[in-house]
Amino acid sequence: MKRRLRGLFFIVAGLLMAFSAACLFASYEAQERAAGDRAEALLQELRQEMAAASVTVHQQDVLCGEAEAVTLPQTTLNGYAVVGILQVPAAGLNLPVLDNWNYDLLQIAPCRYSGSVKDENLILLAHNYDRHFGRFKNLEPGDAVTFLSVDGTTCKFEVTATELLQKTELEKLTASDHDLTLFTCTKGGYSRVVVRCDSIADTIESP
Repeated sequence: MKRRLRGLFFIVAGLLMAFSAACLFASYEAQERAAGDRAEALLQELRQEMAAASVTVHQQDVLCGEAEAVTLPQTTLNGYAVVGILQVPAAGLNLPVLDNWNYDLLQIAPCRYSGSVKDENLILLAHNYDRHFGRFKNLEPGDAVTFLSVDGTTCKFEVTATELLQKTELEKLTASDHDLTLFTCTKGGYSRVVVRCDSIADTIESP
């Protein structure tokens, strides 16, 4: 009798664990879909305004952590400060980029972590959702990356290196001479996938 009860206990415990895992997976999938939809809606609105040449662009000094203030063109859409569009064809990505970052903003679109295109030290981050930066682990050297600023300036880059950093290695994340760095967390958040990019000579196109 005791053996039968013990067996029943393990069966029920296993079913509960499987159910909990399924619920967590469903919740993550819902968050991912919502984040992708928010980014797409913001992108479409930004494109419409830029195409109509009606974007109100202003310069704002933004303090990034302990770094010096940098100046980056931006516009405000639906209450969000947007600085441009990031295009990564190899990952099938075309996303708006928000000027500041926090965990709520990361549920909407990629965000600027620090730096600027002008200072050749721009760092962008996003969640590892499939429709954000989740496909970056598959990028290879030579893959094209384009950043279209809201003022119409187009900067073209290519991937030159990828690396995996531990979440405590912040100094390695920012201590780089690459022109553009893109990063996201791995599943579980224990480490970061980092993509380093350098500008392609003579490809900065002004509006």
